[in-house]
Amino acid sequence: MSEPIRNQQINKLAEAPTPQNTPAGASSFISRAKPNIGATISEEPSSTNDKLLSLISDKLGGISLAPFERKLTKKQRNVVRALRVLQRQCDLWEMEMEASVMELEKKCHIKSGPLYERRRKIVQGVEEPTAEEIKQGLEIEKEEEEDEDDAPHLEEIPEEGDEEVKESDDEKKESDEEADVKGIPNFWATALNNVPDISPIITEEDQEALQYLTDVRLEYLEKEKDEELGFKLIFDFAENDFFSNSSLVKTYYYYGPNLGPDFAVQIKEAKGDTIDWKSPQKNLTVEIISKKQRNKRTGAFRTIEKEVAKASFFNFFSPPSSDEFVDMESEENEDFQADSERGVAIKDMLPRAVDWFTGKALEYSDDFDEDDFGDEDDSDYSDDQDDDDEDSDESGDDEKSKKPVAVNQDCKQQ
Repeated sequence: MSEPIRNQQINKLAEAPTPQNTPAGASSFISRAKPNIGATISEEPSSTNDKLLSLISDKLGGISLAPFERKLTKKQRNVVRALRVLQRQCDLWEMEMEASVMELEKKCHIKSGPLYERRRKIVQGVEEPTAEEIKQGLEIEKEEEEDEDDAPHLEEIPEEGDEEVKESDDEKKESDEEADVKGIPNFWATALNNVPDISPIITEEDQEALQYLTDVRLEYLEKEKDEELGFKLIFDFAENDFFSNSSLVKTYYYYGPNLGPDFAVQIKEAKGDTIDWKSPQKNLTVEIISKKQRNKRTGAFRTIEKEVAKASFFNFFSPPSSDEFVDMESEENEDFQADSERGVAIKDMLPRAVDWFTGKALEYSDDFDEDDFGDEDDSDYSDDQDDDDEDSDESGDDEKSKKPVAVNQDCKQQ
């Protein structure tokens, strides 16, 4: 079984790929930034912006980048207003497109329902894969090997009777024990650990609880039935020592397509199930701290216990609240945006769960690889040292005074 890919140095967390039968833009509209369509012609720029525009203008050889309201005549301003009418019509068509993409995505999900159910049974060991499925899977693997020599390969354990392999008694015993294992244990835990958006929030203590995760499902909300648009992420768990919930649900609600500056579909709110922890000691989201207190009057001591919040994957089910009027640069908004991105990452991971399990899906992610950075020679070091470097040179510590200049390189698309 593939080991979780941990501690990846990721500069930009990329969205998980969508299935082949889903349009490329099907997930991007969920997390799109709000366009600033509502800026008025009379809007005054700040002094900082004036200085920045002046600096850029100098760099461009004197090309004027001053705000347009200072340069346009009354007639030209009317032309701008007319252009905004045309833009509004484009917005209407884009809103129609977004609604169509949402419907197409739902239809694709419904059509894939029987395949997801078949996957669940195979992963849990309820059913065994057929010979035809194994044959077709082998053909797919060979096609990928032809396209990419460095494609991830599944380690194959030879079957009994293979003339090329002579098993020792210990190896045969180990093979017999593995034959008794049904399905793929830790399939979903491994897949989640390999998703760049999710891996950082999974702690070592979470790993044991995630071993009981048997399936992750997606359901779309219907406006007629649920009164809201959005989707549910359903995490099914086997009986375990941590909590009594058989399923934990995280629901994301959309604003929905609407005309105006906010015509794109965006997540407006998230809600999660309350986890019924079997005991305070089993609660992975808190740490119990013991503290001694002394009675000032009698001098007697007592020990009290206090629960302190700590990082855990299961905090995912206690999402931060969203406020429509919150400062976009505030910590609250950053937490809400991060939570929304994690929800979309899991939603997009589900169709390609096996590729996330094997790690193959990481080929579609943009990240910084150590191989992208070669050794730099002396010409790549700055000739002008700062004061600290000059002090180090005077003290004779030449090696410590040399600091490489960061070289910007694009992420390598694997």
